[in-house]
Amino acid sequence: MLRPRRSPRLIVIGVLVACLGALGGAVAFTQTTHAQPVVVMVADVARGEVVERGDLGVAEVGVPPGVESFSADRISELVGRHALVDLPAGVLVGSTSIGTPVAEEGMSQLGLKLGAGRLPTSPLPAGTTVLLVPVPTKDDGGSAGPMPNEGIPATVVSQPTVLPDGATWVVDVAVADEQAVRVAQLAAGDALVVVRQER
Repeated sequence: MLRPRRSPRLIVIGVLVACLGALGGAVAFTQTTHAQPVVVMVADVARGEVVERGDLGVAEVGVPPGVESFSADRISELVGRHALVDLPAGVLVGSTSIGTPVAEEGMSQLGLKLGAGRLPTSPLPAGTTVLLVPVPTKDDGGSAGPMPNEGIPATVVSQPTVLPDGATWVVDVAVADEQAVRVAQLAAGDALVVVRQER
C-alpha cells in the first residue's frame, strides 16, 4: 500500500497559520492586560482596621479582564475606610476589599466607648466573638439595675482604636437586634465590660 505523500507546501502553510494564530493571541492578551497605574497595598492591614494613606501605593500592573482594581487617581477615596477582608502587602485593592462594615441581617451595629480596664489588652480583630458584660457603676451607688446572669454575645466589627487621651477606646460591635437598645443604654452609662470569647 502506498502511503499518502505530505505536501511540503501544506506543511509550511500550516506552520505559518499556527505562528500567526499564536502571535494574534499574544497581541490580544497584551492589549487586554496592558499595564495601568492601580492601587496596591504596601502594608498589611487586617480585616476591620482603618486604611491609612501609608498603607496604599500605586503600581503599573497589567490587570486581566474581570479582575477588580482601583485606578491610581481614586486612591484618596480609600483612605479612612475599613478593610473588609485581610489585605496583605502586594495585593490589588478591589471594590469589595475596602468600604464600610455592614452588620448582618438580624444584627445591629453599635459603637462603644470604653475606658481603661473595660476591654482585653490582647488584640481584638474584626470577627472576634466577645461578651458584653453589664457591671455596676459608681454613679448609681453600685447598682446598674437588674444584671443578666450572662453577658450579651457580640462580634467585633472593627478592632478597637485608642482616642487621643490614650486611656479611652472605641470599638464597633454587632449584637442581635433585640439586644441593641439594652447595649446602647449600658454603654451610655459606662456599665459594660468586654470579655473575649475563645472559639
